[in-house]
Amino acid sequence: SVFISISLVYALSQVVSIASNLPSLFGYAIRISQFWDEIERLELENADREIQRSTDGSFKVIPGSNLLITGPNGCGKSSLLRVISGIWKPANGYVRVPYNGNNVDMYTLPQKTLIVNGSLVEQVIFPLELENVIDREGVYQRILRALRIVGLGHILKREFHEKIIINDGQYYNNPECLDDDSTINLRYSSATWNQVLSPGEVQKLALSRVFYADPKYAILDEATSSLDLTTERQIYSELVNRGMTLISIGHRESLTEFHKNILKMDGQGGFSFSGN
Repeated sequence: SVFISISLVYALSQVVSIASNLPSLFGYAIRISQFWDEIERLELENADREIQRSTDGSFKVIPGSNLLITGPNGCGKSSLLRVISGIWKPANGYVRVPYNGNNVDMYTLPQKTLIVNGSLVEQVIFPLELENVIDREGVYQRILRALRIVGLGHILKREFHEKIIINDGQYYNNPECLDDDSTINLRYSSATWNQVLSPGEVQKLALSRVFYADPKYAILDEATSSLDLTTERQIYSELVNRGMTLISIGHRESLTEFHKNILKMDGQGGFSFSGN
């Protein structure tokens, strides 16, 4: 069955993080299941095993009614998403994520986009690797659709790649012999990609990964902050139309249109919840 369930209680054990330096964290508790979502009493701790903040309270979120998390910088919004997505371990309790067969049916889009060495194919299927792709023709069509949905059809054009004159020493490409769709196989270093793509294009490329993965749950951390409001609306509308349940972090008032439930963190360890 498809569900997310997190149940966490007070403890004094260390939070495990992939980062070397952990920020101060606030405490929350979350339990999200297939039939109802409930946040109730969770505690997170820093690397020194000291509990920084804790809060009590509960709220429910109906699945399919997307959740928007807002609050001042440093209040713990991203920390909360890292626990939900399984990047950080809770101090105590368990994290259960949704599965589709043997695969996790949830995609997490962090605030900072990681661009990898390789082609557009490798960018979009990340974190999967091309060598593990079986149905390449079907995958290529999904990639092309994902790139066009987010408004990156122009980087499929041969003319776009003919303008790339950077010699990064890793790859040699000759786009003149390719048609537009075949340009997804042209390979560049991550440094080259970061130079030829604007911040908005990088963010769109990250969002194409969500459309390619087509998960039941999508966790989005400031996923449209570099996009104009019209593009943001188009992308969120498409995410909603595809039936994804969204858990988003964002500051723009425009995002409330796509989220029936709003969790506002106050920066002092407390929060308020509003929703339908």
